[in-house]
Amino acid sequence: MALNANEIRLVIHLEGGLVQAVYSNSSAPVWVAIQDFDIEGADGDEIATLDDGTEFVGHIEATLHNDSHVADVFAAFDEEYPVIDKQQENYVARDGQFCPNCGGNNIQANVGIEADGLSAWGRVGCSDCESTWMDQYRLVGFDNLEATPLNAISSVAEIFAHELS
Repeated sequence: MALNANEIRLVIHLEGGLVQAVYSNSSAPVWVAIQDFDIEGADGDEIATLDDGTEFVGHIEATLHNDSHVADVFAAFDEEYPVIDKQQENYVARDGQFCPNCGGNNIQANVGIEADGLSAWGRVGCSDCESTWMDQYRLVGFDNLEATPLNAISSVAEIFAHELS
């Protein structure tokens, strides 16, 4: 498996079949829903129900950021672990507002963003030391949707007629 420093890896800590903690290598807020279909002996207020009527016991909890613990557990499975470069981590924590080479804040981002699949990047440069680099982006959602009306097709005949037009 190729190493990817952007991967979010989780370690679910169990004791006696009960989740004690969920650890993550990411400082991003990650919420985890714990779902157990063994509801025998559960109190009624502990049981949740899916739309299809399936019942389960569970809870939601936030992950605990502990990069070294996650790395240790993955290493126990002989999994290579992407090392988070502290320079990268600092750059992201400060929203890319400084040059990773000289630390100056006289940086200019190229207005063009390039994308391929789920990855996007844009060229950035520092006017102080003349270094250049590529900022990397990850899709996190969308906003400002200006939706157009959709035509509802209710019968097979209408679907067939719609496909022919």
